[in-house]
Amino acid sequence: MLKNIPLMKTATFINHLKAHLCCPEQQVKKQLATIAVQQNDNTTSYQAFASCSVDVTKPQTTVYVSPAEQQLAQRYNLPANVTLAQGNTKKGNALSDLLGSITTRSEERNLGLLFLDIRNFTSIMEVYPAQTVLHVVRLLFLLFSKSIKENGGRIIETGGDSLYAVFGLDAPLGAVNDSVKASYAILNDLETFNTSYAIPQFGLDIEIGIGLHKGNVAVSYSDLDDLGHLTVMGLPVNIAARLQAATKELNNNIIISDEAYRILEPTANDDAISIRLKGISAPVPVRLLGYPYHSNLFATA
Repeated sequence: MLKNIPLMKTATFINHLKAHLCCPEQQVKKQLATIAVQQNDNTTSYQAFASCSVDVTKPQTTVYVSPAEQQLAQRYNLPANVTLAQGNTKKGNALSDLLGSITTRSEERNLGLLFLDIRNFTSIMEVYPAQTVLHVVRLLFLLFSKSIKENGGRIIETGGDSLYAVFGLDAPLGAVNDSVKASYAILNDLETFNTSYAIPQFGLDIEIGIGLHKGNVAVSYSDLDDLGHLTVMGLPVNIAARLQAATKELNNNIIISDEAYRILEPTANDDAISIRLKGISAPVPVRLLGYPYHSNLFATA
């Protein structure tokens, strides 16, 4: 029984715990990331991330929570032989503490942010079958992903005709510069793709819009279907997304905030223009780094 296990190294203890729970692939093995700690009364308990104790010495489950919270515990598939005991928590209960540990604690990072959107996507959907459009978008995103990764970026989300990437997770000092290099590499990829494939095969001259920004954001990892998922959130993310949308009205396919641009050109003091962004109270100074769209048609969503 685990109650007889002496103090041991963290990795060894976790292996014992996983074997006892008989759920090596369950998400709970990370929620119960644990260290055996010797209490003042010479008993051994097992401490979870959020300092709620987890008693695995009883064969049956007894979760001392409300019916609604117990239903939530069942939705998270907590092992049947785990008993959540009230720990020395200042507020809440063991279940809320355990659920709070499903995602890792977020950390603040200063990152470069890139939002990209395919411009004439709606008009393409009106002309071509969904399978054809999906095929073209997947091919494009494979190219864009390569350019992003080669310049130190990581794609956080994709959805339909858009993607969102961050730079600086590994090399924060060059984050903005890397995002700009990736943007130009993407434009080069797109030109080659249009010339050699999209135009001759489908008569499509595809355009994109890119918004670039930087700033302090919250970064956290979580488990979705046992896959590591990186979440990046914060006001700078919203601003980058709005800058991407502004490429249409400004008729330029790459827009960067002046704040980010000054990382590249610290002495720059002209050519910035201030624009209003949806949901942002103050005007945002920006720079135009790209090229005009081929026609007004391609400036539409």
